[in-house]
Amino acid sequence: MNERFNNMTNKQQFKIDGDELMTWDAKALTALTMCNYKQDDDNEEAIGEMVFQIAEAMCWICRSPEENINYTTPKSFMIFGTPGAGKTYFFEILSNRFNSIQMIGVDRIDQQEPKRFGFWTWYAQWDDLHLVIDDVGAEINTQAIIDIIKHREKLWKNNGILTFYTSNLKNRDELEAKYGTRIKSRILGQCNTIKLTGPDRRLT
Repeated sequence: MNERFNNMTNKQQFKIDGDELMTWDAKALTALTMCNYKQDDDNEEAIGEMVFQIAEAMCWICRSPEENINYTTPKSFMIFGTPGAGKTYFFEILSNRFNSIQMIGVDRIDQQEPKRFGFWTWYAQWDDLHLVIDDVGAEINTQAIIDIIKHREKLWKNNGILTFYTSNLKNRDELEAKYGTRIKSRILGQCNTIKLTGPDRRLT
């Protein structure tokens, strides 16, 4: 694991999904997220960074709004990477464990968007939730994703709601080529970026 992760020693008490209290630290997070995660020379550094950053985000997510008054809203992160590298799997583990983090793919947005009438009513179910938007860049209707990115940026600034993204785009340059400079800026304003590489783990 990378040096930032190895140096992370803080422990705090958090409310998890209501009344349950647990001690949260980097090792607990690693056990939670990485027990079945294939690590090798291709992805070790990226995984260390992902764990470090999700631990920082979970500190924010698991505290109450009243407790968070004394803290600065953290950035979330966007994972770039090749198909099958483990981007979606990383967030599936977290969203399955924590009710406060939900996950939707751009394919679901594509299915709903043509209906237009009621689209934002359908989407609003996630307004109070920290959200993972999976496979950004693969959508059919780019404008719908752009509108949601703008909306999620406002939720981050005004309400402290985090949005995480995964994408098969390779880097920030491809992000800009896909969405333009302004939308790239909106994403990177609320997100750090991590590149996860390696072979297609679905085939190994």
